[in-house]
Amino acid sequence: MTSRKALRGALNGFLGTYISRYSDYQGYWLFGQSPESDLKQGNFDLLESGQGTNTPSEAARSFAGSRFREQVAKASLSMDVVSRAELCIKATDEYGECRQGDFRSRGRRVIFEALVCSDTGQTYRACCSAFIAPHDPDKERPRHVDSWGA
Repeated sequence: MTSRKALRGALNGFLGTYISRYSDYQGYWLFGQSPESDLKQGNFDLLESGQGTNTPSEAARSFAGSRFREQVAKASLSMDVVSRAELCIKATDEYGECRQGDFRSRGRRVIFEALVCSDTGQTYRACCSAFIAPHDPDKERPRHVDSWGA
């Protein structure tokens, strides 16, 4: 049986896949389309199943849970070893510019912090950040429709 310490790796893998380009909504990066209120402060229970993907907010919640479950499975663990799992999203007040392909875009750094408690009471945390600029279809190309949300 895999040690519960593998949850640390699963958390890091979760954050990496969750904020990647492959978390998209209708072909464009999900977080560029997320409402400002979701990026200022959002808390997701990663053990909940998403309610749908009709809006960027619903997609963010749904993808969080599914990406977390995928990473726990890849760590050869059962979800039974997880008693609590949460994701906190919080935007910083620091605005700036960053390159998006051939363009410069104004946005801000957003911090993603995940916490997992195992069935034995051990707590694991992982944190990462990403620069997020608002979606601009004039500067971005969508993913092929067959790859949406993959």
